[in-house]
Amino acid sequence: MIVVCKLRQKWAFALFSTFFFLLTACGKPAAGPVDQAAEALGREAQSLSLGWLESAAHEASTNEVRQAIEDVQNILAASNIASPPSAYSETCNDSKGRFTAAFVTKAASDIYVCSASKRLGKVFLAQVLIHEALHLGGITDECEVTRLEIEIMTSAMRIPYKNAYVTQCGLD
Repeated sequence: MIVVCKLRQKWAFALFSTFFFLLTACGKPAAGPVDQAAEALGREAQSLSLGWLESAAHEASTNEVRQAIEDVQNILAASNIASPPSAYSETCNDSKGRFTAAFVTKAASDIYVCSASKRLGKVFLAQVLIHEALHLGGITDECEVTRLEIEIMTSAMRIPYKNAYVTQCGLD
C-alpha cells in the first residue's frame, strides 16, 4: 500500500510539474525590466514613421510598394512598443558585438525596443520600426524586408540609415 501511495505521489508531482511547465511555456515570456525612456522614444519614432508612410503612399513607384506601405501603416499603427521580455534580453545584448535596436518575435505583435537604440535617436528608430513592421507582416527574409524598406524610405525621403543587410544583400 505504501508503494502505491508513493507512486501516486510521484505521478501527481510529475503531472503538476508538466502542467506548470506548459502554463509558463505557452504563456507570454516574463517581462523584463522596463526601459521607459526607450519605450517613449519608440512611441515618438512610431509617430514619425507613420508620418513618413503617409508621405510615401503618395510617392510610391509601384503598386507593390504602395501595398507594402499600406500594410506597414496598418501593422505599425496597431503595434505596441515595449521593452523586451527577459527571455529575449540577449537579443539586445548580443555577446558577439552586434547591435540590435528593435526586434519582433513570432509570439507577439509587439515591437520590442532595445535600450541601446536611445543612443541613435528617433529618426534612426523610426526607420527600424518600418523594417520590423514588415517582419510582422509575415516577411521573414531580411533581404526582401530591406529591399522593401529602401523602396518605402526612398518614396518618403532619403534613407537616413543603411542597415547591415544593405551590403550583405547587394542592395547598395
